[in-house]
This record gives sequence, structure tokens and C-alpha cells, in this order.
Amino acid sequence: MKENKEKQNFFQDALSNFTTEVAYGDAVKRLADEGYSVRQILDKIDYPAPKSKVEKIVFDRLCETNVILLDIPNINSFLRISLNYKVGILSGKGKKNIILEKINKKCVQNGVENSYILLDFDCKDISNKKLFPALDIRARDYIESIIIRNKKIYHQLNFTMREIMYCLCESDEFNAECCFLKSKEIIQI
Repeated sequence: MKENKEKQNFFQDALSNFTTEVAYGDAVKRLADEGYSVRQILDKIDYPAPKSKVEKIVFDRLCETNVILLDIPNINSFLRISLNYKVGILSGKGKKNIILEKINKKCVQNGVENSYILLDFDCKDISNKKLFPALDIRARDYIESIIIRNKKIYHQLNFTMREIMYCLCESDEFNAECCFLKSKEIIQI
């Protein structure tokens, strides 16, 4: 009896996954590839889709395409470089411009596909974080749609993420680790 129920659940799950893939799976993946947040994707697709399924498809797609890494092998052997401008005279735009210039230079040297930023946010009450008021609603939605509670993820420093980082650099509270796989360096901000 229990075995029959397990087979039935397996069949129902497989049918549900197939239906999801046919109905809106490819559209969700394409929009995720273009940097859309889950909320934006839900607004764009014509088929009614549960938010939780879209979140899973988006996250899985970003992992599949290496936009998100859950771990970086041998990260402890990377050279750590600190860009600590809090102590110095630089703040605001001066600090932001120097940091972004260094990060952009490293992204060019390593290629975007080998450049990541560590995201270590807790997604609960994310809007109360000191950093998040600096982000527009689109950027906040994007971050909220990729964060896994209590887990670190590494997000590729693609255009979307560099745009978000640019906004976050406005805050003196902003600290980050950018990992560059080709040069095996971590820049701490």
C-alpha cells in the first residue's frame, strides 16, 4: 500500500514538473537569463504560476548557468586583498569610484564568468537592513529572489550585480568579498 502511494506521488510530481516546463518553464529560464527578478518574471509570463515554483526555476537556472555558485573550491588558497577606505579620508563617491574601478578592472582581467561577489544576507526582514534602502525596487526584488536563508552564495559580477553593488557602495555599512577565480584573488571591501 505504501509503495503504491509512493509510486503515485512520484507520478504526480513528474506530471507536475512536465506541465510546469511546458507551460512556463522555458519562459522563466529565458527571463532569468536576462536578469529579471522573480516578481518581474511573474508579471511578464501569461500563465498563472506559483511564486515558489518560479523561485525554484530561477534559482536552479542561475546555478545551472554558473551565475550562482554555492561554493568556490580551494577558496582558502586565494590571495586576500583589502580595500578598506573607512579609515582613510575617502568616503561617498570617492570611495565608491575607487572600489568600482578596481572591481571592474579585475572583472576585465578575469572575465565576468570568473568574477563573483559573496552574498551572505539573511532574507527575513530584508527591507529593514541598513543597506537595502540604497537599492531601487527592481534591485531589491532581484536580491530577495536569489537569497537562500542562512546560506552563502556567490553571484557572478554580471551587469545586474555590478549595478546593485554600485548602489550598495553608497553606504559605509557595505562590506563585501569579490572572488576572482582566474587570478585566485579575493578583494575585501
